[in-house]
Amino acid sequence: QNPSFYNSYAEGWTMNAAKQHPRTASEVPRPSKSERILVQDDEETIREIISSMLVGVHYECRAVASPKEVLDILRSGEQFDLVVCGLLETGEKFFKRMSKQFPNIPVIVLSACHDLQLFLSALRDGAYDYLMKPFDREQLIFAVRRALEYRRLKLENREYKVRLERLAKKKSAVSRTRRYSRQGAPE
Repeated sequence: QNPSFYNSYAEGWTMNAAKQHPRTASEVPRPSKSERILVQDDEETIREIISSMLVGVHYECRAVASPKEVLDILRSGEQFDLVVCGLLETGEKFFKRMSKQFPNIPVIVLSACHDLQLFLSALRDGAYDYLMKPFDREQLIFAVRRALEYRRLKLENREYKVRLERLAKKKSAVSRTRRYSRQGAPE
């Protein structure tokens, strides 16, 4: 398989890598605040490289060695906008736990193993996207910005739904009050 090939089973579409996609990493919107990214990989060198790439484009990173550390940190209440993690060290249940316990934090999976079935399984279990190692800086930044934009839109959509529900309840209450006042108070 070509390492610059993405396949997102969960989204139901296939696309070429950032270099071949019409929207480059620089065209994907980047919100003004500094997003926090939790980087997990069992190899310290890889964690440092990924963190360095992301810090270089103004993301705040924290790097950890194990998936257990990722879950412990998130459970502690420390806020992160995205998790970038290695595939093979995470285990089967990691993505299900993440999507259940932290549904607002997308996960990008990294792996040198080019077994597409492993990636598809991770995507089915809740990972947002994946990158095959080796990947270049532009591919990583593109995937990160796209995942963060997805998160922003998801949170914005949830906020709109809450506002709409409040507005509907308020309108319903006003409507009942008007009907009640027209009918007159019961004796």
